Amino acid sequence: MAGVPMLKVRALMRWARGSHWPLGALEDRLELGREHAQELVVALEQGGYVERSLQHRDAAEPYYQVTIRGCALAMAAAGKPIKRKTADRLFAAFLDRVRQTNETDYYLYRVTRVVVFGSYLDQDKQELNDLDLAIDLAAKQADERKQQELMEARIVDAHEKGRDFKNIVDQLGWPQTEVKQFLKSRSTAISLHDAKGEQEIWLNGPHRIVFPAAE
Repeated sequence: MAGVPMLKVRALMRWARGSHWPLGALEDRLELGREHAQELVVALEQGGYVERSLQHRDAAEPYYQVTIRGCALAMAAAGKPIKRKTADRLFAAFLDRVRQTNETDYYLYRVTRVVVFGSYLDQDKQELNDLDLAIDLAAKQADERKQQELMEARIVDAHEKGRDFKNIVDQLGWPQTEVKQFLKSRSTAISLHDAKGEQEIWLNGPHRIVFPAAE
């Protein structure tokens, strides 16, 4: 789309949904020049994937938000379909990693909620595009100052180990990102979402809260 590979466009939709962003954020995210970024956002608007944000209509430059169609593109699977047995195995292993995340002292965030939604809940389907899950994270450290110190130290440690961050947002979000990476365990079949920030994706359709189990 506008010379940008569709996998990158899909990744952009996943990053941008649930927020309002200016053209400059798109430039930084995809490392595009101003003109190329403008071409892309025009193509996204024409395709119905994004629309102007009314919340920022008085801003110096236009702000955009992802539409329902854009959310559908974000959720589209790029890999091969998986069998239900495979999805069951991935789901069980995911919940086990949730337990590990919450029990270890290493990760700075714990998982407070896991929601499963989408085709996995249709028991008649024996072949699925992916396993759709949404999670909430909460800081493990109750003391905000101590939590901030631990996060800053974790970011420094990541830098020392050779990790590069594209921008300040990615850097500040690293302590949460590493939790999500561990939970996904490099599985392309697991589509992981933010339960609070992306409610429009799962709340209005079939879904089940599977953690905590009491819910």
